[in-house]
Amino acid sequence: MNIKDVRRLLKDWGKYWAAMKRPVGFHRSSITAKVIEQAKTGIFASTDKNATRFDSASIRPPAWVDQIDQITETLPEAQRRALNMRYIKNATLTNTEKLALINVELELVASLLHWAAQPVNSAHNIRLGRSI
Repeated sequence: MNIKDVRRLLKDWGKYWAAMKRPVGFHRSSITAKVIEQAKTGIFASTDKNATRFDSASIRPPAWVDQIDQITETLPEAQRRALNMRYIKNATLTNTEKLALINVELELVASLLHWAAQPVNSAHNIRLGRSI
């Protein structure tokens, strides 16, 4: 596993989360926006029957995406933001954000190499390039 492999993996990870069209754990529109829309239209619809449809618990990412998510959860906020900006939002980064991103990529290389040294017991080993 080298930096190029991690960048390819992160591109796929970012495409996966970008396809979700919203960050994990957030509704498509805020509660405030819903209240304003209800006040403007005069239609007060209950969302109880659809409440679980948009919560983060209903998203079941593939195992390899979950593995990267677990690693990134331990990163500092600036590094997570840089990762999100580059790979999910495809935004241009400042020099400071680029340095944070390099640190993230190196951290992921180290974490994935450590993980790869563990016994093989997971279906996503093929995704990360490990032979079974």
